[in-house]
Amino acid sequence: MKEIFRELLIVSKLGLPVTLIYLTDVGMATIATIASGQYSSAALAAVGLSNILYLTALTFFIMALSGIIPITSQLDGANKRTQIGVLARQGLVIAIIFSAIVMALVFGIRSMVGYLDYDPEIATISRDYLLIIVWVVPLDLLAALIVFLSTGLGRTFWPSIIAFSSLPINALFTWIFVFGKFGMPEMGAPGCAVAVIVSIGFRFICNLFLLTQEYFKQIKLIEFQHWIDSQYLKDLIKVGLPIGAQGIVMFGFLSMASILIAYEGVVSLAAHHVGANIVMFSFLFVHGLTIGTVIRTGNLVGESQHQQISKVAIAAILGSLIALLIAAMFLIFAREEIARLYSDDPAVLLIVQNLLLIALLMKLAEDPGTAIAAVVQGCKDTKMIFYCRLIGVWGVAFPLANVLLASQGLYGFWTAIAIGQLVATLLLLFRMRWLLNQPTYVYQLRDNLGT
Repeated sequence: MKEIFRELLIVSKLGLPVTLIYLTDVGMATIATIASGQYSSAALAAVGLSNILYLTALTFFIMALSGIIPITSQLDGANKRTQIGVLARQGLVIAIIFSAIVMALVFGIRSMVGYLDYDPEIATISRDYLLIIVWVVPLDLLAALIVFLSTGLGRTFWPSIIAFSSLPINALFTWIFVFGKFGMPEMGAPGCAVAVIVSIGFRFICNLFLLTQEYFKQIKLIEFQHWIDSQYLKDLIKVGLPIGAQGIVMFGFLSMASILIAYEGVVSLAAHHVGANIVMFSFLFVHGLTIGTVIRTGNLVGESQHQQISKVAIAAILGSLIALLIAAMFLIFAREEIARLYSDDPAVLLIVQNLLLIALLMKLAEDPGTAIAAVVQGCKDTKMIFYCRLIGVWGVAFPLANVLLASQGLYGFWTAIAIGQLVATLLLLFRMRWLLNQPTYVYQLRDNLGT
């Protein structure tokens, strides 16, 4: 137990600063949700729908790029710092290509929104929002690349401080552009998108200064050679694409959910997005813990200390349960107060408060699974995480959600999500246990010999 608590302390120390990055990203979505909710229920529904559609386009590529974290941590554990610079240059090339693809996808999604057969006011606001938010894509991906590299090297403090410092900027400009302060036009929901561009732009510029830090100089990122290295390019794609596919599995489901629930009316859609935002916010501590677990596991694999990974796994699961307990206290005892931050519509508030109770079931199924997936990801076995998520979400949750939405409404839909997450977590647990007993396979993945 002493070693397990020691590992919990290590992964917490590595991951705790990253909670500020997650807090910032979810905080921006929360600010947009609150501001649009105070503006109107239609604006609230449109912002929620637009963000889900936008994130569906972006998430695959930004999560695929995050495959650089376990590779970097393994190279760092093996004391191969200069090779990290070669890897990073492959990431830069990929980030530029990804930016062009995502922008094209968002423009395509925007053109399709007008053809969806529901409230025309929601469609109009969503189109205006997407036309603005698309321009943040290249800034977001390039800034993320620097953060992922720094994270893989175990240097999480400054990227987290930079991210968190952009949050008040986002809040200020959201207030200015949504409600038309200081002589600016009252833009309503699209003003939230303008505020995101300003804050992400600030974050991108600050992240550029991280390149002057000593640990970035050691990896020799800025060198005019080895811009295309087939080995690391293939490795990044092989590890990153399944991670990105996980994002598509989850956000694709959320997008489909938003479209289906939109037919239930503005109130149901608004309540669904408020509840989803609160649930995302509740993953704050778990997210930091999982990033720390990925880094720690990757370092141990790089150092060929496979026997220690089992202790990291137990520590990560224990940490996820502690984080779950903290979140549960807020969801049980303060759910009414939390819901009122988002909307003053009585119908929306009633549904949200009930959804937050169902959210406890979702988190009980999902939080330990997130910690388990972090161990598997640290071993670079990302393809199996994708398969487990795919079965749980689209094989179980989606068909069951369709049935329960028709018979039980929004509450049945959320219950189906919890059941699907439980299935995914059990599958991930079986895979992690297998990996813990197969050091040879894990080392083959490390050395690019595994499939």
